[in-house]
Amino acid sequence: MLRSMTGYGRGEGRTTGHRAVAEVRSVNHRFFDLSLRLPRGYGGLEERVRAAVQEQLTRGRVELSLTVERLAGGDGQVRVDADLAERYHEMLLQLGRRLALSDPPRLDTILTLPGVMAGGPQDEDLEAVYPAVHEAVTEGVGQLAAMRRREGDRLCRDLAHRLSRLGQLMEEVSVAVPRALEEGRARLTERLNAFGGGMELDAARLTTEVALAAERCDITEELVRVGSHLHEAGRTLTAGGPAGRRLDFLSQEIGRELNTAASKTGDLPISRLLLDAREELEKVREQVQNLE
Repeated sequence: MLRSMTGYGRGEGRTTGHRAVAEVRSVNHRFFDLSLRLPRGYGGLEERVRAAVQEQLTRGRVELSLTVERLAGGDGQVRVDADLAERYHEMLLQLGRRLALSDPPRLDTILTLPGVMAGGPQDEDLEAVYPAVHEAVTEGVGQLAAMRRREGDRLCRDLAHRLSRLGQLMEEVSVAVPRALEEGRARLTERLNAFGGGMELDAARLTTEVALAAERCDITEELVRVGSHLHEAGRTLTAGGPAGRRLDFLSQEIGRELNTAASKTGDLPISRLLLDAREELEKVREQVQNLE
């Protein structure tokens, strides 16, 4: 099953004293790039959170934001260092007098200063909190992965339609090639005869020159390779699993063959068909960039 690289998920987990919420977003990226935003004091869980995300995702730029709150009834204790608070208060008063400030230091300001309060997130028992974190991350990533699968299904159907259209255009080109080569031979023979000014030309040499000119304009080999790449792309679509890089490579190869064919042919109807094919291929390449 193909998966898109765009998605969103939200998960929640709880323990007796904590509630964790994980929000996960992902967008296109050539590789797997995970950005984590964890609460202060929860850095010790980063490795396990990363592992939980990588169990389900293999490509894309992923951003995960985690919040943890203490629930009422938890056994957490909050402690205040009164001595340190007094020293902060005295320093703030001295600074206020020096700056000629009339307002005294506020209690809520002092409580936010480093070391005054203990028992916040940095003092949590991470092992006790981790079950809630793991549940939230697993649920959030699972929702994101499900959304990516749904989007991947839609992309797969669209790509199958566009690859089919490319195949039809190549069939039309293949049918037109013999007609174009024959017309090219006829034009070249006519020009050579006209250039000879009524002189009798060596028939064998004339045949050889016409054949060489026709060979330089023949795009059969390019069409065969395009057909092979289209077949492989179709097989990749139905095989499932991560396919974005493979399909991107195949679309580049198809584009290279189409450009070569367009540069070799001088037939206007074939040139128009190849232009249509390149326009369709560009749409394929845009969609492929969204696949994991």
